[in-house]
Amino acid sequence: MQNVFRWIILFSIANLFSFIQLVKAYGAENLSFEESIEDYKKYKKLLSSRTLDDRKISFLDLNSQEENSVLFLHGVPTNSWMYRNVVRELKQEPLRLVAVDLLGFGQSDKPRKDDEYKLENRADRIIALIQLLGLRNITLVFHDMGGGVAWEILKKRPDLISNLLVLNTFLYKEHWKHGQKGLGGFFSRSFMRMFMFSFSDWFSKTFISGAVLDKDSLSKSDRQGYTIPLKRKGRFPYFSFLKRVPKIENKLPEYQNAYRAFSGPISILWGQKDNWLKSDGHREKLVLDNKNVFEHYVFEDSKHLIAEEKPKEIATAIKALVDHGLSLKHNIQLEEE
Repeated sequence: MQNVFRWIILFSIANLFSFIQLVKAYGAENLSFEESIEDYKKYKKLLSSRTLDDRKISFLDLNSQEENSVLFLHGVPTNSWMYRNVVRELKQEPLRLVAVDLLGFGQSDKPRKDDEYKLENRADRIIALIQLLGLRNITLVFHDMGGGVAWEILKKRPDLISNLLVLNTFLYKEHWKHGQKGLGGFFSRSFMRMFMFSFSDWFSKTFISGAVLDKDSLSKSDRQGYTIPLKRKGRFPYFSFLKRVPKIENKLPEYQNAYRAFSGPISILWGQKDNWLKSDGHREKLVLDNKNVFEHYVFEDSKHLIAEEKPKEIATAIKALVDHGLSLKHNIQLEEE
């Protein structure tokens, strides 16, 4: 009799667990996009994932039926959450929208192996994801460290990319002195070791607040989309990037050549008040180094996290860039005929 009673209890528990999972799945499927981007815990339920080179890469993927794609690459120490409001503006457009959590950030795996965070390895995974998802006519949007991944992609497979939208990133050493001195220095690296093993969220909260001009414009939920993934395990990838800054600077001439050789349309948007990547010099040289720059604009009232401060303007620039690229392709086809 005791055995029968035990089996009844186990069966009831199993059914209850299945019911809970069903409710969770139903809730995730029926959660609106608008609701999901108001809370990171809800947002991460929208993410898909694929295993690439034995590591899980998570990403937001909307409008998968569309032929023209927009691929978003974030910087450090952020994740795909930073593009949520840009995606909101584009959701009704005939565009496939894919915002990736780069390895070590967001909901992607966070291995404690430095080599896995080399920009060339990151680029290989993104190229593999592009091919796996069958993305076509790609407009590549990138920010901060995402620029390093983008330059590596242009080095390896420029044929995969149709258009570029550049947001506050690095390409020239002489205009990235803050990066060399501030990120690669002994003091900064020592400080980051303390941050990596600390239980406090002070650094990540301070970084996010300092990356926008009006820190009060970010709600608690907005900040949590950055700070939650940066809990203890999520800090090593950031530290790994900081250690690599001097090596990355040595590769900048290769990245510049890849940028100059890119033949598709380019738009450049920059937050003028960025403390880490100054507009003066960087943006001007980007404009001069490629004749295909279609549009470039500086926002005087923005800092580093331009996607938080100017999502509508970025969405408008993406639509204009896609339309311009398609128009150029159409004209080329007409000439060939």
